Amino acid sequence: MVSIHTDPLTTNPREWGLGHDNWRAGQAASLAAAIQPGVNFIEAPTGSGKTALACGAGELDRVVAMCRTKVLQQENYAGEYDFTPIYGKGNYPCRHPDAEPYATCTDCLFTKRGKNSGMGACDYARECEYLIAKARFFRAQRATCNYAYWMSSPGIRKKPPQYLFLDECHQLTNLVLEWVGITITQEDRYKWGFPPFPKARLNKAISLAGAVRVEGVINNWIDNASRALELRMSELQNSEVYRRESPENVKLAREAERLLVKLETVQEALLYGDDWFIESGPGTVQRGGKFSSGLVARPLTPKAHFGRFFSTDPERTLTLMSATIGRMDVLASQLGISEFSSHVVPPRFGPERQPVYDIGAPKMGRAAKPSAYLEQARLIAKAIHSAPKTWSGIIHVTRWKETKLLADRLAKHGLGDRVWTPTPGWSTNYQVKMWDQRRRRVPGSLIITPSFFEGYNGLDEEMCFIAKCPFPYLGSRYNRARKDADGKQYLQETAWDLEQATGRTRRGREIDYDTPERKAGLVVIADGSARARGVFKYLSQAKQDSIVKWDL
Repeated sequence: MVSIHTDPLTTNPREWGLGHDNWRAGQAASLAAAIQPGVNFIEAPTGSGKTALACGAGELDRVVAMCRTKVLQQENYAGEYDFTPIYGKGNYPCRHPDAEPYATCTDCLFTKRGKNSGMGACDYARECEYLIAKARFFRAQRATCNYAYWMSSPGIRKKPPQYLFLDECHQLTNLVLEWVGITITQEDRYKWGFPPFPKARLNKAISLAGAVRVEGVINNWIDNASRALELRMSELQNSEVYRRESPENVKLAREAERLLVKLETVQEALLYGDDWFIESGPGTVQRGGKFSSGLVARPLTPKAHFGRFFSTDPERTLTLMSATIGRMDVLASQLGISEFSSHVVPPRFGPERQPVYDIGAPKMGRAAKPSAYLEQARLIAKAIHSAPKTWSGIIHVTRWKETKLLADRLAKHGLGDRVWTPTPGWSTNYQVKMWDQRRRRVPGSLIITPSFFEGYNGLDEEMCFIAKCPFPYLGSRYNRARKDADGKQYLQETAWDLEQATGRTRRGREIDYDTPERKAGLVVIADGSARARGVFKYLSQAKQDSIVKWDL
């Protein structure tokens, strides 16, 4: 272990558990900022070594690093830096002899409720891969889990580490809101025997007394729904065919247990904060443009809830990291963080090497006229024709409907043989597979899709167009209420998605960035709404510096 007083700026990376002798640009300063007690925000571009910061902290004391997905856990932490991972129960096979073939620990016969007393009561607990992994997680100096696991595991949260690292922290606002909120549909009510939905609305116009009454009505409904779930679980578990003869009963019991935990989570969350959105009764749940009966209970901000899951104790260290934080004050306010330190790592490649061209396209909002769409297509086509014909690329839209419409408009500018649209509804993974085949078969192809804004590595594409600024969907009353509650957060979320989209073809490799002698690619914003509505002000400073007006 190194001394807690050791300065990364004056030491070798190997002293911090890293496998190299030289720091990446800005990495030592980032580590020094990341290990300070209190809340720290670190904005660092892709490829700058953010994951290594959590590894370095592990030389001082126990550290837990979190991200959203299992894939990121495996690749960024467990794989590269040997963190000890814990995954959800569904990732571990059940070893009980009465379990069905291919059953996982999600289907465990020993529940926390009813006649059983938890997984530890199983006679085969010593062989349980999930319990073994959980024990290793608790013992590990460096451990990793995903956000859903952390928020669903109060036992783990009761033993917080000295260092807690939250990766891709720009996702936390929606992750916390999703976790403490709930939507119950009419189908759910019929399936589980829930009581009828009460007629209730909670909005800005309602009085304090009215709000208390609505919350009381919802609490009472949740109490009754929870009793219905407990009764159903008891019936399933007491069934003579519960185990080997009826695996469907086991699955239903587990599903009921998870829903019961969700209801309890929401009921507890209702005790915190006064910024709830609640609707219940007819015309509440929207699906496919139609409304049906249901219940929606969600906070408008995570401000009163984030600290319940992620300790902001000033004696410990909570470090939030991302390449796309943008306005740290906006994110901190949303998460209820009043005091924090911040550190921004300059990009390895300057703005002149990664220009993002604003081509002066019209605003492509709901009020856009047909002439605006035609002008946008003309400008996009002109930009494409300015690049080598062998360059392939991504054109981002926000709706499946727009893929074919934009393809038809671009075809009128001589691009019909190059533009390709996936079949609406294809999964992202299947789109990637089909796109790879298309790109190899037709050099210079361009895919129009709403699915590649985030998570897609465009290592083989040179062009990236944003044909529609990714504003959050306002077709739901809840999203409109969130926007009304905090317009800054609405713009910040848009900026996060916009920044993610512009980075799909620049993945931190030298070949992805321009030089004075060579143009490596083309990244274009083709929706005037981004500038007109002030989204650019919420981008990271590095991204703001890279935006260039291009008059085509």
